[in-house]
Amino acid sequence: MYPLKFEPIPLPKIWGGEILNQTYGKNDPDPIGELLLISGLKGQESVVSNGKLKGLTLNSLTDSYKEKLLGEKNYATFKNEFPLLIKIIDSADDLSIQVHPDDKLAKQWHDGNGKSEMWYIIDTKDENTSLISGFSRVTSEDEFKSHYESGQLMELMNSIKIAAGDVYYIPAGKVHSIGKGVLIAEIQQPSDITYRIYDFDRKDKNGNSRELHHELAYKAMNYTDCDTGLQNSSSEGFSLNDSSLTANVIHNTKVQLVANEYFVTNKISIEQEYIADYESFDSFVVLLATEGSCEFQYRGNSYSLSRFESILIPATVDKLRIKNTNGGTCKLLEIYV
Repeated sequence: MYPLKFEPIPLPKIWGGEILNQTYGKNDPDPIGELLLISGLKGQESVVSNGKLKGLTLNSLTDSYKEKLLGEKNYATFKNEFPLLIKIIDSADDLSIQVHPDDKLAKQWHDGNGKSEMWYIIDTKDENTSLISGFSRVTSEDEFKSHYESGQLMELMNSIKIAAGDVYYIPAGKVHSIGKGVLIAEIQQPSDITYRIYDFDRKDKNGNSRELHHELAYKAMNYTDCDTGLQNSSSEGFSLNDSSLTANVIHNTKVQLVANEYFVTNKISIEQEYIADYESFDSFVVLLATEGSCEFQYRGNSYSLSRFESILIPATVDKLRIKNTNGGTCKLLEIYV
């Protein structure tokens, strides 16, 4: 196998922004709000755009290549299901206040996966840009219902100002909302199950309110979750030029952002060429460019990666030579299971 690129899937949203719309916009009243980069969801399957496997879907690749694509442990766990969904989110307006079910509830109610996710803040409109993550204090189902019915729901919400480079982990059960003016890379379990709680009384293009899912949401919410979900991502990381830890990195650096049972995400900053060694990995790796551009070399072939593009490195690929091609710093998210 070889490094795989996919056709991005743009999704119009009522709250969609301008950045993705400039490149991927369609003749639709709603601008592009989500760009699916790696997806095995039914009806939204990623399709290979490069090499001899061009035109094949992600699911057909997992069916055919199994552990060669996913890694032995991942294939034993997930079988032919790709275990991640990766997207870019561009919001010109607030997303609904919502919650996702955990694995147990998702299996019981939908025969699907739960949805835990992380957000890497690529950019914000200004210093007042915010999001909602968790409750402002411990609450209960009865108190939540009372605040919603009396129009005081926001008193229970934990609203946080954000900046580029911030990282948030949003486990299933955490109430949340992405605010307006945010550009985010989202890494999540392969699920599209969302329970919408409050949609700020907005109407769609036909003048209708969007569906709410209160009864499901009430059972899915973790009413004791007051943690903001902010991860400690301010570290300079370690040098990729050697194995020593350092606080004064000059060239290439790597820092872990999130690590849990669902995924591991690192941020790699590249100022010069380096070798990515995956020989000891028993997993695929996804590299997502959030800033700048770079070029990959693998077995004599070249692969380019620009901002908002991703590439899937199969588990059989051992080493990549990566070169920064934009003159500044190329920032990549490195994602695996």
